[in-house]
Amino acid sequence: MKVTTVLTRVLLLPFMALTLSGQLGNVVVSSAASFEFGVPPPGSIAAIFCRGLTGITETIQAAGFPLPRELGGVRVTIGGVPAPILAVAPVEGYYQINVQVPWEARLGPDGTMAVRVQFKDFDEVAHTTVRRTPGDFFRWPGNYQEGTGYLGIFQHVNDYSLVTSERPARPGETVVAYLTGMPGTTPPVPTGESAPFSPLAEVPHQDIRKISWDIYTVEYGATEMNPLEVAPLFMGLVPGLAGIYQINFTVPDMWSKGTTWITVKRELCMQFLCSPQPTITRSAPVILPIAN
Repeated sequence: MKVTTVLTRVLLLPFMALTLSGQLGNVVVSSAASFEFGVPPPGSIAAIFCRGLTGITETIQAAGFPLPRELGGVRVTIGGVPAPILAVAPVEGYYQINVQVPWEARLGPDGTMAVRVQFKDFDEVAHTTVRRTPGDFFRWPGNYQEGTGYLGIFQHVNDYSLVTSERPARPGETVVAYLTGMPGTTPPVPTGESAPFSPLAEVPHQDIRKISWDIYTVEYGATEMNPLEVAPLFMGLVPGLAGIYQINFTVPDMWSKGTTWITVKRELCMQFLCSPQPTITRSAPVILPIAN
């Protein structure tokens, strides 16, 4: 299954019940991958939920790249910059707008980011906190209260079929995980443009030539005292898409089989030192099924 098909399906998910009316309002902003509250970092895909987009009765998707700054009469500004729009859709009693957070978006003086939604003669602004995790994994839909909804979207690299409980990853196998909310790439990709196929847009890491640099690892058991880690084989934007990243990594033999929790860890190193107290942040965990 193509990742574009999978992510298009997952990007339009129920979030909360809002009452439709002719008045634009109730603007809520989240990561389009994890649906956790807050504006994801610049370059990422955000999901905005609101009411009042009357007349929009079916999903409207951007026709191609560069992504438009207006779609279905809807305009979004994030951090003072017009945001490219991927899709607008009515979803179970409310409306969802998927946008890319502009690389040029600016924080407000209070540390929040202003998100403005405009539609016809209506205009609504929400001042929202900014997520600062080193990436948000895309997840399959589920009920978090019942313990579901944490299964990440992974693919087997040999045939790009989905990793599922029925067809889990195997130790020694390379898999691909999909995320948003990661940093800029080399080469950089402008806001609203698709990532190139050649050269690949890669996230710089482990560059000791710089005064400060980031080390990224894929981590099993992030809540344990001594989590197990593996270095990514590739980490960068998915070619042909905007704001969606992939991490390719090989599943180690020592990782636990069955239901395995995975995170991405970012370790900031300064002045050629990563210890004894490096600055570490982690993504929210997702589940990767691994065969026994």
